[in-house]
Amino acid sequence: MTRRLNLSPAKLRTLELLSEAPAYRKRRTPRQADYTWVHENAKARSITQTLHQLFLDGLATVANDNRNQAVITEKGRETVRMRRQRSVGTF
Repeated sequence: MTRRLNLSPAKLRTLELLSEAPAYRKRRTPRQADYTWVHENAKARSITQTLHQLFLDGLATVANDNRNQAVITEKGRETVRMRRQRSVGTF
């Protein structure tokens, strides 16, 4: 049985952004935990909270070769593809 994800509009927007390009961790101070996630095409200054939710859902992850880069997972790509199909009415 597959678990159906409840995706908010913010999560869907962030997934769409990640399907176009990765997000980047921007450090605010030298402290390790003081950062924010940003995306060049996001209207909001920070996508940190939404991106962390996508990490927990398995829809996004940090890149293997760059821990300061967030990318969409295969599960995330499939979710975006399914949502696009549903919005145009093809099944």
